[in-house]
Order: sequence, then structure tokens, then C-alpha cells
Amino acid sequence: MTVANVFCDRIHNQLKVLYGNWEPLTNVELGDYGLLQGNTFVKQANITRFPGVTFGTSQGEAYGNTEFLTDSSGSIGLTASATAPKAKAAMKIGFSWGDHLFISANGCHKESIADKIALGDSIKKLIQGGQWKQEYFIVTDIVKAEKLYVYISSGSGANVGLDLEDSTGIGNFKLSNLSLKAQLQMQNAIGFQLTGEKSIPFIGLCKLRPSGVLKTRLALPEGDLTQIGYDEKPIDFI
Repeated sequence: MTVANVFCDRIHNQLKVLYGNWEPLTNVELGDYGLLQGNTFVKQANITRFPGVTFGTSQGEAYGNTEFLTDSSGSIGLTASATAPKAKAAMKIGFSWGDHLFISANGCHKESIADKIALGDSIKKLIQGGQWKQEYFIVTDIVKAEKLYVYISSGSGANVGLDLEDSTGIGNFKLSNLSLKAQLQMQNAIGFQLTGEKSIPFIGLCKLRPSGVLKTRLALPEGDLTQIGYDEKPIDFI
């Protein structure tokens, strides 16, 4: 598996309603649309490129901190080495298998398209005009993180060692502590690592869900019959 596949697959398997944004330091915006290759979103453009398509947003919903290790046989160990005023510790993240992920996304907040029903109506019009492919997904939610740590194992026995320093002197050695300084001390069999700020690790995707050909038929003024091919609920999470 590529590191992109590991990142996106492991995140979606863990969080279900959210997808990983690959690569998490690259920009993605509400209204971006494209294809979903496995669990990896591949952007084409933004839906506002179509004349008359606009949407409002809801900003800044607190999302807290998200941290997990997908390797159920892995481990996270912490050993304090000094106390205040310079509180320090050593952290070791161990993997038993390759193609697994450790992620810590901290100081997160969520931004969303405010009215997804109205957006679905706009997409239906684009479909009717031949401007939208049924397989397109659209970014309706983004989760931004103030600080992000990502490690992906490339083989069994992979591990990462971090030297931690809490600048507050309190000794809060959780990676969710935004005052924490983490420096890579050692690594073994790590296929990908990332430490960054102001990232977008997670996105929410929607698409218009086809229902096939419904039995319902409408009699048009001319006497013709047409079939409705979409659910009344115009947009839905996949």
C-alpha cells in the first residue's frame, strides 16, 4: 500500500463519517469536488466555478483533539526525565505491523457548508444541464488542526522516539498540549512522518445518491411520462 492509501484508509476505517485529506498540509476548500479513489479524494475543481452556484458556511465549531494508533498490537510509552521549570519526557510509539498509522490532530475545529439540502438542489440542476458527473463527491466539511503529528509504519517492529518538553513547566506530555515541543529522537521502519501546524487532516464528503429508476411517474402537460431518478433527499453522506 502507498502511504496515501494507508493514511486515508486507516482514518476512514477509524472515524467512519470523515475521510483523510491527503496530503494534510495541502489546502482543500469547502465546495471542492472530485472523485473518490478507494478512500482517497482526488480534487477536480470547486463547485463555485459553475455560474450561480453559491453556498454559506458555518465556521469554527470546536472539534477537540483526535489521537489514535491503528495497530491494535502497537504501544505508546512515556517516561518523564525532568520536572519543572523544564518539564521533559521521552515518548516511544511502537508498531507491530507495517502499513499502520499513528495520528495526533490537536486544537481542531470544524467548518461546514451550512445548507447541504440547497447545495443538493444546485447539483441536481447541474446534472440536468449535463455539467455534473454522478460519481463526483463534494467536500462539505473540513477539520482544521492547530498541530498535527503523523507516523506511518513501513514494516513490523517500527518505532518512533520523541523528546518532549512542556514549555509551561507543568509536565503535560500529551501531544494535545499545544505548548508541547516534540523533537524526533529516533525512528525505525517508518515510511512516512509529518509534523506540522495549520493543517487539514480530515474532510467530510457528500454526493448525490441515485436511487435507480423509481416507480413514481409524473404526467406532464403534454401527456408524456417521465421517471424520477433521484431520492427526494437530495444530498447524503456516503
